[in-house]
Amino acid sequence: MQSTLLKLKPELLWKYFFEITKIPHGSGNEAPLAEYVIKAAKDNGLAYKQDDVGNVVVSKPASAGMEKNKTVILQSHMDMVCEKNKNTVHDFLKDPLKLKLEGNILSAEGTTLGADNGIGVATQLALMEDKTIKHGPIELLFTVDEERGLTGAKGIPANFLTGKIMINLDSEKLGVYCIGCAGGQDTVGTLKLNYTKTNIENPVLIKLEVKGLAGGHSGIDIDKGRANALKVLARLLFRLNTVMKLDLALIEGGSLRNVIPREASAQIVIPETDMQNLENIIKQTEKEVRIEYKSTDNQVNIEQTVVKDTPSKVIVSEQKNKIINMLNSFLHGVLAMSPDIPGLVETSTNLAVVKVEGDTMKIETTQRSSIDSSKKAVSESVRSSFALAGFEGIAGNGYPGWAPNAKSKLVEVCKQINKKHLKTEGVVEAIHAGLECGLIGEKFPGMEMVSIGATFWGVHSPDEQLDVDSVEPFWNLLTDLIVEAGK
Repeated sequence: MQSTLLKLKPELLWKYFFEITKIPHGSGNEAPLAEYVIKAAKDNGLAYKQDDVGNVVVSKPASAGMEKNKTVILQSHMDMVCEKNKNTVHDFLKDPLKLKLEGNILSAEGTTLGADNGIGVATQLALMEDKTIKHGPIELLFTVDEERGLTGAKGIPANFLTGKIMINLDSEKLGVYCIGCAGGQDTVGTLKLNYTKTNIENPVLIKLEVKGLAGGHSGIDIDKGRANALKVLARLLFRLNTVMKLDLALIEGGSLRNVIPREASAQIVIPETDMQNLENIIKQTEKEVRIEYKSTDNQVNIEQTVVKDTPSKVIVSEQKNKIINMLNSFLHGVLAMSPDIPGLVETSTNLAVVKVEGDTMKIETTQRSSIDSSKKAVSESVRSSFALAGFEGIAGNGYPGWAPNAKSKLVEVCKQINKKHLKTEGVVEAIHAGLECGLIGEKFPGMEMVSIGATFWGVHSPDEQLDVDSVEPFWNLLTDLIVEAGK
């Protein structure tokens, strides 16, 4: 695979991308990749600095004769979302990604690829080394922990950057220029569980598993109409709980707050006499979900497995009922579309993670909106749902949106460069996802910003794929844009 990738153009970019896939760099574990970035800066004789949270900025001087150009910042994040299929054996803390190239599509075997934002990082590393491109002064900003809440961007010190023009490399379609994004808010609920012994006669312990969903990014993909595994499981549990005696021993699902859950599971205890009834309800629910989500999740699979030993404890009935009812009624998905920008989601919420740690159940959700008051209102609604079920709901600090400025000089330059390379002016848009531009723009007032990228899709899931043919035109376009934006 390495020899194949290194034959692709631009060679330097692909060299670095392949190296990045060998370095574990999930959120919170960016230190090895940061060390690699710093080593590359040293090898190329470039000045660098690292702040207290782990962000790195590398400065590359202007080419001869271009010293008067404005400084252009190029920015990407070093962390990737670590998602894998349930049957995939992979340790994201030590294993390299296993790449697979089919035609012009690059992916990883059973895991996320990390093109988000590995292509951006590789691009910056290639720019460090490339001696052929003529450019003004550039600053290469590498941030940490973007995927878990943009904490790297939040921690950038005020004196870290000098430029006032920034090109973010975290977009996902060639020829599309993002100039605005939604703000985000995490809302988490916790509940101390009370346990008892089951009193069901002839008890059978069943493990229920919801599998085969598409999942995806909780911002960009929230309007795709995809099923949420936790919502499917809650629907099933609600039905079972209304027609038979049922004890709940465990429920869990989802992985990260910015991912639509693909899988969820529960352990329940029912009377042996209700086994056929259980099977019928599972089949009916699975059939309904496949019909309802036939365009996005028609491969949904609900499995039941009999576990030999009955559990030593189950959640007390009152808490069980409240948990099931809350999850079944919980808000999820698109709540409002923008009245001003056709096709843009304005407000949404994602029921992301349910897990049990010790004797505490924790439920994680994320709200997004281009209107701060709407984001706050949905978070408050989620906290109300938590309160009704006895949970303590806490809202995080969140992060700001990025207000679009379609008339900026940088946008006009992007259109001109796109027309030169791709024969059209491209598409200018705002997105319903969190980009670090909002936080960076807040920290450095007056910053002109745009977000661009190569073409990839299925991010935040093992279905992530990169269009290899989009990378070279992205590189050519970007290297031109750096020069023109700085004039």
